[in-house]
Amino acid sequence: MMKKKNKWKITAAAILGTAGILTAGYLYWCTTLDDKVIWKDVSINGVALQGKTIEAAEKAVQEQFKKDYQDSEITVSLAEKNYEVKIFPVLSLNASREIREAYRPGHGKWYVRGMDKIKLKDQEPVSLEILPKASEPEKLDEAIRKTGIEKVNTVKETTWDQDKTSLTITIHKGRTGIKADLKELKEMLLQSLNAHEYETKLKCPEIKVTPAELELQPLHDKVYVKMSNAFLDRENNYAVVPSVQGVSFDVKEAEKQLKQADEGADVRISFAITEPELSTEQLTSMLYRDVLGSYTTYGGGSSGRIANIQLACGSCNDVILNPGDTFSYNDTVGERTIERGFQSAPVIANGQLVPGIGGGICQVSSTLYAACLNAGLEIVERYPHSKPVAYIPSGMDATVSWGTLDYKFKNNTEYPVKIQASYANGAISVQILGTREG
Repeated sequence: MMKKKNKWKITAAAILGTAGILTAGYLYWCTTLDDKVIWKDVSINGVALQGKTIEAAEKAVQEQFKKDYQDSEITVSLAEKNYEVKIFPVLSLNASREIREAYRPGHGKWYVRGMDKIKLKDQEPVSLEILPKASEPEKLDEAIRKTGIEKVNTVKETTWDQDKTSLTITIHKGRTGIKADLKELKEMLLQSLNAHEYETKLKCPEIKVTPAELELQPLHDKVYVKMSNAFLDRENNYAVVPSVQGVSFDVKEAEKQLKQADEGADVRISFAITEPELSTEQLTSMLYRDVLGSYTTYGGGSSGRIANIQLACGSCNDVILNPGDTFSYNDTVGERTIERGFQSAPVIANGQLVPGIGGGICQVSSTLYAACLNAGLEIVERYPHSKPVAYIPSGMDATVSWGTLDYKFKNNTEYPVKIQASYANGAISVQILGTREG
């Protein structure tokens, strides 16, 4: 009995010794399995992770992600044209959880590494597919902008052109068009990305665009021409300013026509023409055609007197008065001074003949006065001499004196008048040329 008991003790001791040796060997083995790489035979999107560190695995998966998706485009069609939206900047791929899960076997407690090694020896390879996500939707705005689709606008605006030969305006009524609904398009793209449709085709949502309404009053103001009669420009040596034909159109009627017209139709608007009451040709043909009145006085005198008469006639000759204008003899002849060429000759002062600068010019003013009377012009200011003069009948003279006495008359006709004054062979002649009415 004692022998059997000892034998059992020997056997148990042998078993325990062997187990201890095996355990010690296993634990030692576990210590040798310390590393930082993935043991598991796993791949993500075709990238084998076994033997890679976590960082290397992350990098390899991201490089494969870029290779697979960097050229991905979603085709968007608008107005019979395609636009390619590059979606890679919007996407990201996160495989961190799967990579760390693959790394976990063999990297837990040190004494179970051996067990993990044994378990993984006969395990079947694992292949995982991870799809990217639209993690940066805000970048879609830039991706859409780069396609140029936001510039698409097929509306045809209303235009117009003027035919000056036929005096008409043609309005080309616009057509309704479309443009991209960018907000809705972005939502559609995000829906496709969230459904993992990375190279699909989409029809762009549209916004209807109507032509801007053409304001006809400003258009009328552009083509409007105010009618004006021909007249003489006193600031430009009384040159004839041509008459102008008036041009306009009925704005309300044109608005009605445009409203009733179909899109794309041409609306023709004719101008209303207003003819001037006095055309250039009429004014030119009537100017100074009639002698409204004339008068001639005779007398010479000294050379100084004749020189003064010639200066006065020259100042008055070809002076033109428009209707309503008033003529001033003093303003026209000017101050009588030696510096201006006037000479000493007898003048009447207080009923007496005395020497004075400019003597003789009153004969010119008197002759002009008589011609105006014959022409029926309105006398505004006139003074008789203090004693009768020999060169004109009593009551038909008009004396002048610088700064005090003036002779003035007004053109009370409907047309310009011209004074023609001359001195020759002792005769002072004045004619009032104009246009007889009726």
